[in-house]
Amino acid sequence: MIYKRISIVVLISFLTINFSFAQQKYAVLITGEYAGDDADTTGSWIASSDKSKWEEFWNDTYLMWEMLVFDKEYSDDNVFVLFAGGEDYTFENQADRYTAESHYGYTVVTDYPATKENVQAVFRGLKTGENDFPKLNENDFLFVYTFGHGDYTYGIDSSYHVVLTLMGYEWDLTHQTWDDDHSIADYELGYLLDSINCNKKVVFMQQCYSGGFIPFIEDTNTIIFSAANSEMKVRSSDQRYYDDIDYPGDPDPGNCYEVDEDEEYGTSIISYTINEPSDVLLVLYNTNGSIIKTIVNEVQNKGEKTATVNVNDLSNGVYYYSLKLDNEVIGVKKMVVMR
Repeated sequence: MIYKRISIVVLISFLTINFSFAQQKYAVLITGEYAGDDADTTGSWIASSDKSKWEEFWNDTYLMWEMLVFDKEYSDDNVFVLFAGGEDYTFENQADRYTAESHYGYTVVTDYPATKENVQAVFRGLKTGENDFPKLNENDFLFVYTFGHGDYTYGIDSSYHVVLTLMGYEWDLTHQTWDDDHSIADYELGYLLDSINCNKKVVFMQQCYSGGFIPFIEDTNTIIFSAANSEMKVRSSDQRYYDDIDYPGDPDPGNCYEVDEDEEYGTSIISYTINEPSDVLLVLYNTNGSIIKTIVNEVQNKGEKTATVNVNDLSNGVYYYSLKLDNEVIGVKKMVVMR
């Protein structure tokens, strides 16, 4: 009887300990600034409506919060939103779904202004539990979302770094430095994430040059999604995108495809940049490796180029196009035809 009582006590204690360390889900959403009116919106929903380009950053941030809280069942208390100047963005004729009031009992989404001090304070709080933040443990799950503007610099020592710009950021168009007081650099975010003691992290980055953060935040317990590589801008467009072909050790970096899909006319416009006069060969293949179309086969001067591909005569399916410069393969990319 004594042994049974001891076993029951031990079992209850074990269950209590396990319950206290049950997994919790947390999220940090950082949108550093407001959108600007100088974005290229070719092919986007903005181009064919009366919407303002300024709405983009808020709408995406709001929808991310809405998905986490109402679809993924995060507690709103565990979702920390840092948006631009610190208030939910409002605009004329704003759709109800982009306001917190559209959900019963909710009045606001944004928790803090997107300043460097606040970003550091949120991550420090999740690390230590200070200032009434929950202290994450190794069983917890952390989702981090970043959006806004991205910038890059070569720095005094010629090292290349990318940053997420925050409110008040001042741009250096020579890219020799960056506004450290109003941005989070790649290595800074890496340090902040690495300091948090949880073994399950997902980072979703939507700003320009976001791929440059990957070497500083990647580890075996982190999944990373970036909208661009370290040298690529991001388009606010549904139909237009960059198809980058740079790769580690690329002897001629900077060459890339830019594809503009035109569903109405059944064509795709492939844009690419070459850094010096070259013999250019752009070819479309099927999945068997057979050449379907020779798109470009000529010597071209340095500069930005475009080539139009008529896909009306192609069956639905997967195709590949390759670019050769002076008989050297620069890259091969996939193209999907669907009607």
